[in-house]
Amino acid sequence: MTILTRTWAILVSLTLLSLTTMSFAAFVPSWAVNTAVLLAGAFKAFQILRHFLEVNRASSGWRTLLYGYLVAIFGLLLAISASA
Repeated sequence: MTILTRTWAILVSLTLLSLTTMSFAAFVPSWAVNTAVLLAGAFKAFQILRHFLEVNRASSGWRTLLYGYLVAIFGLLLAISASA
């Protein structure tokens, strides 16, 4: 199994995990569901950057910029969902 195929399988699994997590929204506090879905989304974005866009082969400046942007976006989304 190639790296891209394995990464694609992980991304599909994380999407199914997010959908399954949303079905428990009535039984679990909303902050826990939001956090789980956002963390799954952040991990998916990291995998896409690393394997499909091959940021791991870019210079350290680009990696720092794109990974920092990813952390900032999901950190902001997590803060917004925590305050709601």
